[in-house]
Amino acid sequence: MVLLGVQISCELTNVTNLSPSCDDFRWYLKVKCGNCGENTHDYVYINSVEKTPIQDSRGDANLVIRCKFCKRVSNAGMQSVYMLCIFQTSRHEILKEVYNSLTAYC
Repeated sequence: MVLLGVQISCELTNVTNLSPSCDDFRWYLKVKCGNCGENTHDYVYINSVEKTPIQDSRGDANLVIRCKFCKRVSNAGMQSVYMLCIFQTSRHEILKEVYNSLTAYC
């Protein structure tokens, strides 16, 4: 199990708050296989609402994906959905930690 934090960086003018529009906001990502290192050609999405059953397991995950190259199945789950302001400068550059705990099982 790997715990990851997703961060975004942006330059904003006259904006004081940046957050997803709703709880089921889709985060589009490009992912890399933990087994063979193959990258996805297209973006895949993950959100905190949708759950998919994990094959041969009693659990579920927010993202279940099969590598097209080596056929290995990996999954990821979102633990928390809050935003923390980490860094802000006078030039309106903001770095926010979007999810402090994105769990990936590779």
